[in-house]
Amino acid sequence: MSGTNGHTGLNISVLGAGYWGPNLIRVFDQLPGARVHAICDRDQGRLDAMRTDYKGASLSIDADEVIDNDETDAVIIALPASQHYEYARRALGAGKHCFVEKPLALKSAECRELIELADQRGVTLMVGHTFEYNAAVQRIKSEIEQGNLGDILQIISQRLNLGQVRQDVDAIWNLAPHDISIALFWLDGQTPEWISAQGFSHLQEKVADMGTITLGFGSGTIVHIIVSWLSPDKIRKSYVIGSDKMIVYDDTIADRMIQIYDKGIDKVARDDANWSEHNGFGEFQFRLRSGDVIVPRVDMREPLRVEAEHFVDCITYGSRPISDGESGFRVTRILEAAEQSMTKNGTRVRFAVA
Repeated sequence: MSGTNGHTGLNISVLGAGYWGPNLIRVFDQLPGARVHAICDRDQGRLDAMRTDYKGASLSIDADEVIDNDETDAVIIALPASQHYEYARRALGAGKHCFVEKPLALKSAECRELIELADQRGVTLMVGHTFEYNAAVQRIKSEIEQGNLGDILQIISQRLNLGQVRQDVDAIWNLAPHDISIALFWLDGQTPEWISAQGFSHLQEKVADMGTITLGFGSGTIVHIIVSWLSPDKIRKSYVIGSDKMIVYDDTIADRMIQIYDKGIDKVARDDANWSEHNGFGEFQFRLRSGDVIVPRVDMREPLRVEAEHFVDCITYGSRPISDGESGFRVTRILEAAEQSMTKNGTRVRFAVA
């Protein structure tokens, strides 16, 4: 079957041609194993803008028409978060493979329903946790898994920018899914024991435009996430603090996204041979350690394209996505607990995966 790019493969239908949809349309239409078969949006002007670049794709304002089309193999959902569950349920129910932008849904019970429906229909369900397909994020995961950082003490993530202000979700639901999914990815699926969160509303009543989330893990690791729509600078930065080494990850600096620091603070006991080198009278002294800074080479490909290729491969070979429905469920469950903590002014909420 010939696609808009001259290739044959899966027929991909995309719901949503607004903010993020055009990026998904572009990457899927470039894949040798897929073609953009249909584009759907309620805004006719957006569809008209797609007509020139995607002449082989059908354009529609009717989502049901697109989903129910027998030629549609997979549905990409790039709609507002409040509509993810509704249209994912329709697509899965129609037996279509489904890629849903983050978050999978706004309620964990809805996520669980989508996971079970995908299993019943024997189709692939994948969530758009794009950073899990980022080569720099994957390199950091490798450093952690190899034990090069020692015990992971803390992860601090900042995701700040001026806008884009949303009305359907707050800044925490809009921005924090990225950093929650990255932290869970780095910590190999560990589940937090407790969550604390606070949100602050300046632009819209009861819609937080900045906020913080703290996750506490049984291993002792603490993850602290800061998000905001009210920052003059675009900041995409994470600090991974290990007992032996530390990493700074900055997504905005292409030539040094990762910096590995041989730095730390060592505890020196009184009976240590070097005790006399340190001042103080306590049982322990603390010695600052400073070594080399390494900037490893990272061979970057566009993470969105890598993610799209992975989705097509999972459908083709029947494999399970890295960011599967369970991954989306965990992120939504954490966001629900964060909301609960916010209503209690940041009180810790004990966490359990339902």
